[in-house]
Amino acid sequence: METIKNSYFYRIVARLIDYSFLYLIATAISFLFSVHQELFSLIAGFAIPVAFAPIEAVWLTTLGTTPGKALCGLSVRDEEGKKLSFWAALKRSFFIGGKKRPGQVIHIEQRTTARTILGICFASVCIFASLFLTAIKDYQGGLAPLKKSWSTHSYVTEKFEVEFPKKPVEEEKQLDVPDTNHTINYQEVRSETRDVSYAVSYLDFPKKWRLLGTGTLLRKSLEILISAEEGAELVTQKVVMHQNYPALDFIYKRADQEIKGRMVLIGTTLYRLAVSYPNEISEKLNPSQFIDSFKLPGS
Repeated sequence: METIKNSYFYRIVARLIDYSFLYLIATAISFLFSVHQELFSLIAGFAIPVAFAPIEAVWLTTLGTTPGKALCGLSVRDEEGKKLSFWAALKRSFFIGGKKRPGQVIHIEQRTTARTILGICFASVCIFASLFLTAIKDYQGGLAPLKKSWSTHSYVTEKFEVEFPKKPVEEEKQLDVPDTNHTINYQEVRSETRDVSYAVSYLDFPKKWRLLGTGTLLRKSLEILISAEEGAELVTQKVVMHQNYPALDFIYKRADQEIKGRMVLIGTTLYRLAVSYPNEISEKLNPSQFIDSFKLPGS
């Protein structure tokens, strides 16, 4: 084993490998908690360099090296060839400059092409695995209702409150009534993840519409909604109550999409809560957490 004074380049490479390894572990652990991916990436970027210092100190005290250093053929000893004490290792871990520290010697083993390739491959695997897990976590944002708790964005208006998986956008839309020249203006609040769309649509209607009766009004509204969407086909509908208000649960299909939701009648305001998703994930998705979060302010 050859002792060298200038190992700055290899120490940088080793540190990057260690950071990649730690980020991979942190990404895996993040699956246990409901954390926004953007927030996790921001926190990890600041926390990992700080959190790594005591971890590296433990490795240097017990093993005399770290995964990254081992792959680069580096190890750290004191001048007597012994492993560093924890405090000496901790102090060293907060700095990565090329300056030689009193009482510490960096050793480097004979470096081969195979060792170099192995180190590059290990770092690449850690990075790509972290990106892959991040992509999965982002995809699962669309399946958030599968979890007992999901990271939500509370949307509160004078009319209602509801929990979305991401910050929603507001739109004013028009619905063409089939076989007539009439259009219906309505408001929609929508939040989209990778494959799943969550929406609350609502409109105020004339009081005379209530003469149709609650059940008829809900069913006719759903019928108009489905007939206005090309290729849409009703699968099921069921009269229910939503927090003491008359409502109609429904499922209908459109092309390769399934839409599951609830129509809720509150006074002279009709609400449609809907979750749209690909057919292939219909058995895995449970939109109830989104639908059940809908309520009137103060209720």
